[in-house]
Amino acid sequence: MIANLRLILDVDVMAGNQHTFNNAAPDMWALLERIGRDRWPQFIRGDAGIASNAVMRACEARGLAYLFKLRVTKNVRIALERAMSEGFWLSAGAGWQGKEVQLKLMGWKRSRRVVLLRRKLKEPMAIAEIDANGQLQLSFAEVTGTEKLKRKGKTPVQLYEYAALVTSLDHPVLPSSITSSTGGVREAMTSAPALIASSIDQDSTNG
Repeated sequence: MIANLRLILDVDVMAGNQHTFNNAAPDMWALLERIGRDRWPQFIRGDAGIASNAVMRACEARGLAYLFKLRVTKNVRIALERAMSEGFWLSAGAGWQGKEVQLKLMGWKRSRRVVLLRRKLKEPMAIAEIDANGQLQLSFAEVTGTEKLKRKGKTPVQLYEYAALVTSLDHPVLPSSITSSTGGVREAMTSAPALIASSIDQDSTNG
């Protein structure tokens, strides 16, 4: 799919046991070869299901930039914890803050640029889960003791949502309103012209 334009460039219907991106990747590369290099997108972006070492190496071999969301694995979590303790986060727009690191995760042949993102959560928070009967259950979480800590002059508890992106782009962490018209890494994940690669299981709503 072409981002922003919401145009489907190509669709392959495959067997139910071939729903991962590894099965779809050969056809995607073949499609790009057919349309010609001068018609290639600026970069490929996708969710964590696509961010494998094999796909990134294939992009690098072809000189095609990429931007993928990472699963929060043990080593990504360690990097986030280290970044949280070090401070010096940059504004990434829309309430997000970002920080750039170099990581060599398990299965990777080399280090790559990873942008860590965090955003403060505002109360109240809702937790959605599916019960044993398949029904959606909604509950609300509340952090207690925050006001008490403020009265004592102590730093209150802060909650964050976070994400990690791996990219070969040289976009800055800062958003375009602060730097230039090229936009920041977080903006590229949602608005820049790109080919969105995904593999959709017919029994799943997540690409």
